[in-house]
Amino acid sequence: MATKYVTRNKYTSAKFEESDTDEDEQTHSHFYDETKSLFEEIGTRQIQKAQHQHTNETENVVEDFSKKIEELKDCEKRSCANCSKERRVKDMSYLQRGQHISVNGDHFKTYFKPMDKQVAIYRHHAIIKEVTKRSRHKAEVVCIHFSRDKQDKKIKVLEENVIFDLEKDELYVNEYQHPRYNPDVIVQRAESILQQSKDEKLFKSYSILTKNCEHFATWCVVGKDESLQARNFLNDAVSTVTNLFGAGSKTSRLILQVLSNSSDEIVSVFTAATVVPIAVLGGFSVAYLIYCIIRTAYLIKQYRTNKEMCWSCLKGNLLDLWLQFGVFGATSAVSFVICHFALPQISLGIGIPIAIVLGLLSTALVLAVPRIRRPLQSPFQCDTKVITTLSELKPGDAVSLKYYGLKHMILVSEVKFQSDPKQGTLRGIHYSLPGLFSRMVIAEEDFEVDLTKSKVMVLQLDGLNTYSAEQTLSRARKRVGEQKWCIFSNSSDHFLYWAMIKAEQNYTVSEWTTNDKIGNSSASVLSSLSIGKADVHLIDEISPGDVVEYGSDKGIIVELEDLRKGRLFDIEMVVHKGFFNPYGRRVSYKINLDTDNLVVHKYHPAHCVSREVRIQKALDMINKPSEFWTQSGFIENILKHQCT
Repeated sequence: MATKYVTRNKYTSAKFEESDTDEDEQTHSHFYDETKSLFEEIGTRQIQKAQHQHTNETENVVEDFSKKIEELKDCEKRSCANCSKERRVKDMSYLQRGQHISVNGDHFKTYFKPMDKQVAIYRHHAIIKEVTKRSRHKAEVVCIHFSRDKQDKKIKVLEENVIFDLEKDELYVNEYQHPRYNPDVIVQRAESILQQSKDEKLFKSYSILTKNCEHFATWCVVGKDESLQARNFLNDAVSTVTNLFGAGSKTSRLILQVLSNSSDEIVSVFTAATVVPIAVLGGFSVAYLIYCIIRTAYLIKQYRTNKEMCWSCLKGNLLDLWLQFGVFGATSAVSFVICHFALPQISLGIGIPIAIVLGLLSTALVLAVPRIRRPLQSPFQCDTKVITTLSELKPGDAVSLKYYGLKHMILVSEVKFQSDPKQGTLRGIHYSLPGLFSRMVIAEEDFEVDLTKSKVMVLQLDGLNTYSAEQTLSRARKRVGEQKWCIFSNSSDHFLYWAMIKAEQNYTVSEWTTNDKIGNSSASVLSSLSIGKADVHLIDEISPGDVVEYGSDKGIIVELEDLRKGRLFDIEMVVHKGFFNPYGRRVSYKINLDTDNLVVHKYHPAHCVSREVRIQKALDMINKPSEFWTQSGFIENILKHQCT
């Protein structure tokens, strides 16, 4: 759907409407030029008129005019809902106007005690209009979202005050690397839906698959109503039906036809054509192939025509799609051979369960393809640019080039060339392979480059929260000499990502509201205690009171002593030892981060006592019998508030 701007009144506010076709999106640049000219003409007339009035009015006109031009520039950006990332909110200072937030849905939500984890089958999404009150872990927020109207009981887009409590609400912020609009415009777009007349169609009614709360929130941010929950459900359902029922099944044909007709993505690609449901075209291999082709066409259209997807997301989605199809073909061939040659030789009582198990295994493998592929891909989900001269590079850039014939990432620390800028030397920091049978090690070394013979690409990091070039190089050099290469978690790509990208964005709030001035959340289930874990690369990344894991021991740090520039240090921690007679024990280790793996476990601060209290509680447990049978129970007792 395309976005139209309709000018109105003296100060030219914006109204958002949806066209019935994608024609406007295809003429994005032309629309920008025409609208910009219109704004310039209106702005000029207003300024000329204001010259005879008070100076303050002139300044207001100029300021308003400049703001509208900035909004138009935002609309020219390539936007992408696919590369958004969910970040769990640990502190209410993180909530800001215009953010896309999500929280575990109230229905079918429970707390799974063995894992101290809140479990829900879906997320509810909203746009923040304003944060009216906040303490560190509670906030009252004005949200615009799909909600049930208390008067007519219908689900519609409403503006409501919502209270979040991080002890119970598992709250996330969806961060977009390529948002199309700034926060003020995002809120304005959300409000425009509230102001729609009864005859307007956009988000008029709620649909779980085509117009849900996530569709609305992503439309506000990137201009496209996209729901990753609904899309993943449809894709997984197609794969499941295809695998479980097999070719020729009437049941699978009916289900697949319903899924195909429910997919707004397929309909949006073939709006002008009469599409025969893919399920009636015959065998499921052909049906699945046609689905993959349709999906491919839709994704390419998003990238090339509508500018609604970045290049890295396009590649990732296409790779997942066709890898799943390839796995489906391979597993189907194996299942066919087994079912037609092996199973007839045994009884039906044994053969039928085996056939069902084969179908389930095939389905599980197809659905697992994206989860298997993602650990193998680069953490940099961003576009690249092919450089034509070395003068385009500068220290602190991340570039991709050939290393031992394979694609490889390095962090540029120096660029050297003589008269010809196409030939020269790049000095870079990376995971180096000194010899064919040597152990990989982080090193800073020279790379001879000839751009007439090989291709070098620089990463475009727009939209990512990066360190400065000086900070990046300093961080990278601190890890020179490390020998812990791992293709899944610590390759050269992961090393550069750690050196360049900030883990979190920091916001400051000038004034907090006390807890007693904020009401209570409607949620009744505790949120998850754990918020993840991370490898430790410098001593600066851990502090006394943190929970770390080294080898088989996992415990509370009670003392740290740096021996060599944050890479070699002594650590003392309190751990849980024993099974029949468990007790707390203080252990000491000398950690060398060049070779040793140390992991820090992170827990939500809304559930935890301060680090000082943790240390004292841990010290009090030394050489005392423990009432907990497991290591996790021992640690969680030290971490958590007594009331939880």
